[in-house]
Amino acid sequence: MATGEGFSAYDEMLPMMRGGSLQETYWNYSISPIRGEDGEVAGIFNQGNETTQIVLARRTAQQEIARLSLMFEQAPGATAILRGPGHVFEIANPAYLQLVGRKDILGKSVDQAVPEVASQGFIDLLDTVYQSGVPYAGRAIPVILERNGIREQRHLDFVYQPITDGAGERYGIFVQATDVTDTIQAVAALRESEQRYQAIVNSIDQMIWSTLPDGYHDYYNDRWYEYTGMPKGSTDGEAWNGMFHPDDQERAWKLWRHSLATGAPYHIEYRLRHRSGEYRWVIGRARCIRNEAGEIIRWYGTCTDVHDLKMAEEARQLLMEELNHRVKNLFQLFSAMVSMTGRSTKSTAEMGTALQERLQALSRAHDLVRIGRADSMPAHSVLLLDLAEQILAPHLSGAQHGKVSLTGPEILLGEKSTGAVRNLVGIR
Repeated sequence: MATGEGFSAYDEMLPMMRGGSLQETYWNYSISPIRGEDGEVAGIFNQGNETTQIVLARRTAQQEIARLSLMFEQAPGATAILRGPGHVFEIANPAYLQLVGRKDILGKSVDQAVPEVASQGFIDLLDTVYQSGVPYAGRAIPVILERNGIREQRHLDFVYQPITDGAGERYGIFVQATDVTDTIQAVAALRESEQRYQAIVNSIDQMIWSTLPDGYHDYYNDRWYEYTGMPKGSTDGEAWNGMFHPDDQERAWKLWRHSLATGAPYHIEYRLRHRSGEYRWVIGRARCIRNEAGEIIRWYGTCTDVHDLKMAEEARQLLMEELNHRVKNLFQLFSAMVSMTGRSTKSTAEMGTALQERLQALSRAHDLVRIGRADSMPAHSVLLLDLAEQILAPHLSGAQHGKVSLTGPEILLGEKSTGAVRNLVGIR
């Protein structure tokens, strides 16, 4: 009124009594002078527009943005909000800044802030999501980033989610990304380790198996299936015991249950059915693996074919028994020869000469058995007539000469028959 100058205010808080209580209200208003015919201020014109709802909505939105920003700040994953079709960074949390290796990206478009991703197709992908409104999810996608001046490849799981405003108009894109590079590398290392493990366990002669803590068989190497001829998986669980010889099954089960109950190493010899249908001797061994608490978490075992070795040992034992038997027979034969020679000779010298001749005759008889008379005769065989002549020769010298004659058919003796005849004649 004094100066004639008007003024205006925007979103000014004006407390008003409404419904019997004082409430916050917000207004845009202006006051302009009204002049009379003399040019002096005769009055004022007041125009106002209440903006309470707009101000409160804006305040709520700002609070929500602040809350979301705080959530983004604390989120373990990389998150960002891109505004508009130019994909300008409006929000980016510390995890996102660490991912891209930059700090000054807010207010910049993606191609300005992270230019290396433009040639990798990510800008085109953002354009498609923004225009279509259809979200996109990538899994373990390789991306080259310039992180702190170092160019390196990372693998990302990420989501591009379109954002709309209150009017339903496209506002921007919400970005959430997780760096899974370490996981990808760990999986690759695990796969390589598994391949090495399979190459090792399938290249050795031993059959290798493993079980759960309760003894459930859940793994066999290829050698097991090659040896047994069984289809893969057919011997899982408790079916393995059916591969043993029926006479060995209860014994194997009893020892295996004892190991499961006590954790004691498993060691046993049993007969395992070969793919040929033959039961072959094997040695089974197993040891348990425990965790830090001392609990059994797995059993690992092997089966080793020792059939040929066991058969060779049995053959050796039979040979030793036969050798012991023959040595005893030789001592008996020699004792009989000494006794008989002592009765038929008159002096020590005569007895020595007779014993020597008889021992030489036995040696020649043995040679007959080892060599045979002719190439057409089987090995270790001899004619009965030749054997008898060689054995009797030292006994038919002197006074006995001419008292014995040998006649009969040609009878071929094997090694065992030859030894029995030789011993019988020598003793008598």
